[in-house]
Amino acid sequence: MASRCASRHFGNDSFHDPRSYCSGGLESIGYIVTDVLKAMGEDADIKLSMVHADGGAVRNAFLMQFVADLNQLKVRAAQTPELSALGAVFNGCLGMQIHNSLEDLEKLPFGFVKYTPSMEPDQAEALFAGWLSAVQQVLYQPKRMKA
Repeated sequence: MASRCASRHFGNDSFHDPRSYCSGGLESIGYIVTDVLKAMGEDADIKLSMVHADGGAVRNAFLMQFVADLNQLKVRAAQTPELSALGAVFNGCLGMQIHNSLEDLEKLPFGFVKYTPSMEPDQAEALFAGWLSAVQQVLYQPKRMKA
């Protein structure tokens, strides 16, 4: 899949259907998220058990499932796409004593969609390794000598 993604972007395959470009773009986002999550886990020296997601991308079930699969983690995607503004509202509610504690806020109904990995770990590792290889090929092209 990673090589398909890279070849779609550079026009090196036989797929010229616009849907293949869309899925390639979504796969790219999933690979980038995976790269960042792996780096964060390594830097913090922790093993992640779940990813909480918000923002516009949570509307795409394919992407959220792909992130869950590649990372072999549960993904909890907010149905409210932008939680930053909601956090400001919650702070206001606490300040105005509409709610008295964080525990009160935790009891409020929120919609989340949960994604669990459905891909075999070996397949996820092979896909991510293919992505890394494709990135290396793009980044480290040998310099061509002028004729």
